[in-house]
Amino acid sequence: MAIISLVTGRLPDMIDPHIIAFIGMVLTAFGLMMFVFVAESTLLWYISASLAMIGVGLGRFSSPNQDAIMSPIEKQYYGVASSIKGSMS
Repeated sequence: MAIISLVTGRLPDMIDPHIIAFIGMVLTAFGLMMFVFVAESTLLWYISASLAMIGVGLGRFSSPNQDAIMSPIEKQYYGVASSIKGSMS
């Protein structure tokens, strides 16, 4: 997630952040759906792939989401907006 967030952090300047965040949530939902099929006999690679999919999805979602939240805020209110977002997370 940390590596994907670093790469994705530059994308909202080129692409609409809502599209990137949507793709991230779709990947996260797909990764969570993969856990529906987990049983006692599930192989470790499948669980690892599910967790990796969730990490990639959240990495794709977090930076554009932060950009979408903070971009309409005036500079003098950045601290307040950031603390409110942190409280909600």
